[in-house]
Amino acid sequence: MHETADQKTLKKDPPGNKGEIKGTTQAEIKVKEKTQLARQAGLVKRFKERDDLDSVRELAEYDTTQARRFINSCKSILKNNLGPGSKTDWASLYDDRPYPPFVFKGPVPRYKKIAKEADVPQKSFFSELFSPSAKKRRIHLENEAKKELGVQMQEYEKKRELERTAHEIERSAYIAEQEAYNSSVEQFQLDFEKGCPGAVESFARIALAQLVYPDLMELDFDAWYNPDEKLILIEGVLPGPLEIPRTILHQYDEEQHGINAIDMDQTEFAHFYESILLQITLSAIRVIFESTPERHIRRVAYNGYIRGIAPETGEESRSCILTCKVSRDVFAAIDLAANSPGETYAAIKGSMKEPLIEINPVQPLVNKRPVDHGQTHDRQDAAPKQEVYRPGDLSHVAQELMSEMLEQIENNLIETGEDDEKKMLH
Repeated sequence: MHETADQKTLKKDPPGNKGEIKGTTQAEIKVKEKTQLARQAGLVKRFKERDDLDSVRELAEYDTTQARRFINSCKSILKNNLGPGSKTDWASLYDDRPYPPFVFKGPVPRYKKIAKEADVPQKSFFSELFSPSAKKRRIHLENEAKKELGVQMQEYEKKRELERTAHEIERSAYIAEQEAYNSSVEQFQLDFEKGCPGAVESFARIALAQLVYPDLMELDFDAWYNPDEKLILIEGVLPGPLEIPRTILHQYDEEQHGINAIDMDQTEFAHFYESILLQITLSAIRVIFESTPERHIRRVAYNGYIRGIAPETGEESRSCILTCKVSRDVFAAIDLAANSPGETYAAIKGSMKEPLIEINPVQPLVNKRPVDHGQTHDRQDAAPKQEVYRPGDLSHVAQELMSEMLEQIENNLIETGEDDEKKMLH
């Protein structure tokens, strides 16, 4: 890929809004807004830095540095989400920021300034001794200046009181809004502790919104909770292969006075892309287990989707290319830092068709099954919909049911075996 000096102008549009922020609780919307603003601030900062460069050689060096940073950050997605700060706690959702104190910035009227503007002469003993009119003039001008000072002080006090009153009105409104928000978080937390499905789902989306990943990457997560099975299904919309930059070097071409972009080869990029998606998957699962108690969530199911355009209809569609389901105990037993993302994904028996860059669909292990939970924070779209079957769909449904039944029988046998082992130990 070759970029000339003139092509720099093609990148002069700073990153914009990523779209409408959605959520079922005020806390969820607020967290998503905060994280989106932080990501946009980073993108805008780099855009300004790049736009300030005039030399094509400097531009090539800057783009190379950014490309390397992106690659390194992609390779460290899982590592960056393993720290203690990755856990979402309730205290961070409350808003305890005080309203700024009142500060009136208007200048205080000063007699010396008024006297100088009015050309009030300085008191001079000898001049006024020989010229009584000079003394009389000075006293007159001083009195006029003092009157003006009084007028300006009245205006100053009036403006200060008006601004103080406006500040108090704004402060009262701020406190009222803050109290209402904190009350909603308190109710949200209460519903979560009760295990209300809508609250559990919203809290899961809050935890997922705070995952650490490169700013150039766009992710979107949703969650569905099954309280009977203590299982939460996470659906992630992941970046497609064409959305991931693959350039490793921006080389300055002195003869053409342009920039040559050197990309990863197809095999290298396939491994790079797979690693990114697996790290996102494992980070999402981990943050859910870390942020929620076992009494609510014992298993996490995850479906990773790629958006695309259906060739038959021309409408937007999406394909599931990653799917897995894992229990808390099994996941906790795996050392995420010591094993590669591929090894960990294999250990939790995740399903995918390699190479992922070819977007080969897989059958989700768990499908969302909306249930009307009748709770405060339940999803508005949770009403069951009648399924419409096409020819051949019933056989697929039967296969899915059979797979689920076999899996359940296998789990029961495993649990029975574990119980027998425990009895033998005792």
